[in-house]
Amino acid sequence: MHFCSNDLANTSRIYLYSLVFSVLSFFLGLLPLYIIIEESLGIAIPIWIEIPSIIGLYHFYIDLFEKYLWKHRIIKWLGLPKIPNLNGNWKAVIKSSHNNTTKNADVFISQSYSRFSMIVKTDESTSKTTMAHLELSNPIYRTLVYSYISKPRPLSAPTMNIHEGMGNLEILKNDAELRGYYYSGRGRQNFGEILLKKEDACTQPMHS
Repeated sequence: MHFCSNDLANTSRIYLYSLVFSVLSFFLGLLPLYIIIEESLGIAIPIWIEIPSIIGLYHFYIDLFEKYLWKHRIIKWLGLPKIPNLNGNWKAVIKSSHNNTTKNADVFISQSYSRFSMIVKTDESTSKTTMAHLELSNPIYRTLVYSYISKPRPLSAPTMNIHEGMGNLEILKNDAELRGYYYSGRGRQNFGEILLKKEDACTQPMHS
């Protein structure tokens, strides 16, 4: 996965809360434990263990938020940044300017709070994102902006070649639908529309 930025203004609170929780955890949890060990076993805990304990707890809480806590709605009540959870398998319909074709694709999204990866597989090529940015400050128009690189499959048409491009997808329907457009750079110079639906939301036909 690669880095994924966002435009939310309260991101710094993640680090503030992690620092507060790490200090509280140390003085209310680890420090009393160290004292008990020293008094009951007569083993002195060296300072080079005590000080790194706070640093370790700080990174533990940041990692906990990065991998797990960011998905839960409770963090919004704490004033922490809430981003859409797009993890999962998706089905896509892609309309391309190349010969006015329409293709189906399987899409796989893997995501943590600040990391992201989207892989798009058609019968001719496999594309993967190289950069992503979530624009979320406008609650009624949330978008995923990304760059990608596409590589042809071994048995694809000879005219297919490796190329790069950009995409812009609006996040819709409780984060279960993505709709937007893409365009490719040198070599292909195509553009088109994309509609993606999460697999568990694909109970209705996908209208183009």
